[in-house]
Amino acid sequence: MPINETISISLNAYALATLLIGFIGGVLSFLGFLLFFFKKEWRLYQNRKRPIMVFKSDSQNMGLETKLLRDSKIFSVDEPSENYQEIDRLDNHSLVILGYSPGMRGFEQILQGVKSKKVPLIIYANYETITREDEEKLKDY
Repeated sequence: MPINETISISLNAYALATLLIGFIGGVLSFLGFLLFFFKKEWRLYQNRKRPIMVFKSDSQNMGLETKLLRDSKIFSVDEPSENYQEIDRLDNHSLVILGYSPGMRGFEQILQGVKSKKVPLIIYANYETITREDEEKLKDY
């Protein structure tokens, strides 16, 4: 077998191996992306079945926010409540939204309940209205 033919066969084998490795790498990367994407989507789908608990305060009615969440038809949202003792009902909720106002009744109890159940919390407030002591409590969350 002449040397030119041997080199040609070697180069073709090298090109084929490079092509196969690139193709397999691309397929594995694509499958990894799909797995990552669908895991996140599945988690969102499972969480959207779980209700959202909303607490209102004197200055934050939370009616409009609750209506917007319900109108999206993605989430199940409980009625906004001023009764901080409802934090004890926090069983299968995916999220707690708190309409904050300074000096609101039950703020510490709500914060402790959310912490103990390890549920995400969204504070709905103007930053300037949060008192220093409440800000320190939130930093511990």
